[in-house]
Amino acid sequence: MEKTSIVKIVFRIVFALGTLAGIIANIVFQGNLVRALSYYTLQSNLFVLIMVIALLLFPGMKPKLLKRLKFIMTSGILITFFVYHLILYPSFVATGDFEFPFWYDFPVHTFAPLMMLADFLLFDRENEIKGIQIAFCLVMPAFYLLYSQLYALLGGTFTNGENVSKYAYFFLDPDTIGSGFVLLSIVIISVFAGSLGWLLSILDKKLPVLKAR
Repeated sequence: MEKTSIVKIVFRIVFALGTLAGIIANIVFQGNLVRALSYYTLQSNLFVLIMVIALLLFPGMKPKLLKRLKFIMTSGILITFFVYHLILYPSFVATGDFEFPFWYDFPVHTFAPLMMLADFLLFDRENEIKGIQIAFCLVMPAFYLLYSQLYALLGGTFTNGENVSKYAYFFLDPDTIGSGFVLLSIVIISVFAGSLGWLLSILDKKLPVLKAR
């Protein structure tokens, strides 16, 4: 086995173990499996974990399917990274609500997204993301939007201290900010996701490809 292949396998084992640890930590922290997995953060981490495990177990996965999945997962979990660090974390700090321990916070909001980005840029690339394929970056946000509406409709709730809401994120809660602002949030996130997809496609074209032998 060549050096590049060994590096890829070791990288993905570390990636998978770190992401799994973060998911378990969040489920323990929440104390409720369904509620924990109803956050976009946990869903994006779980989907990425499944993909990384599949890459480890089935290294001969069809190239086209592999590229589509990696693009979807990378853009999807980068939304977790940017929304958390640019919107949620600052709002928690401003309101004094930030009480998340490092072992709960770092693996799912920072480690897994950056590892996924590194995997996307380093491995299995052939500079083929183009055109309509960029729209695949909307798959995970669209899935979560539908899921969150169904979760709220079925009576699901989220708790933040003494606050209880049917929605995990304030920018998706019409009871808090109104339906108009929720719609605006969806538009902004969609544009942002599309921009991420476009940027990833540019990086895919411009950066050199690391060939595993």
